[in-house]
Amino acid sequence: MSKVSFLKPKNNVKKIELPELESPVYIRKWSAAERIEFTNQTVTSIDSSGKAEIDTQKVLNQQIRLLQIVVCYEDGKRIFGDSEEDYKELSEVNADIIQALWEEAWNFNNSGKPALDEAIKNSETSQT
Repeated sequence: MSKVSFLKPKNNVKKIELPELESPVYIRKWSAAERIEFTNQTVTSIDSSGKAEIDTQKVLNQQIRLLQIVVCYEDGKRIFGDSEEDYKELSEVNADIIQALWEEAWNFNNSGKPALDEAIKNSETSQT
């Protein structure tokens, strides 16, 4: 048993059903290492004040890169690797499907607006 096995989240995989797809797609929570690597691929530098400089071309690729990381089988095992071949294959999927899956994945991994709303709510709660 791993030293951190008790830190595995309960809801690690989410089933996504889109009307335009014949079968469901599963997405999983990403690991801390995957999130750090994803961020490092987008941020080019951080200045002395802590402000990040973002490579805008890399940001445009982030939807597909995130899906490479989180699209999985029902058991949570990744379908896609980090290869350029897998990136190219995903980049040929209908843009509306990529957008819908990306939004689901981004929010499921607590990276979107719901996460921000929750952080603000918790911040307000902790200040009372």
